[in-house]
Amino acid sequence: MIFNILITISCLIMLLGAYGVIFKKKFLNKILSVSKIDILSGYTLVLALLLKHGFSFFSLKLILILFIMFITNPLSSYLIANYSYNNRKKKR
Repeated sequence: MIFNILITISCLIMLLGAYGVIFKKKFLNKILSVSKIDILSGYTLVLALLLKHGFSFFSLKLILILFIMFITNPLSSYLIANYSYNNRKKKR
């Protein structure tokens, strides 16, 4: 029951994020939207899978994936935004 609700919430968050990416005008705003939606929907999805499978070796793998997402998502968003900002400064 809770698993299905969390999966539905995760899908709705992804749809709202896609809407935000399509209709935002500036590139940096799109990156911010993608970063937040990716974290929120990914965490909700992993939480749903943790609740469905209980505590096992599979849940330890999911926690490792969650940790990797926690580290790499902000880092990749920062690098993309920084590269875009620096290229824009060089062109002026």
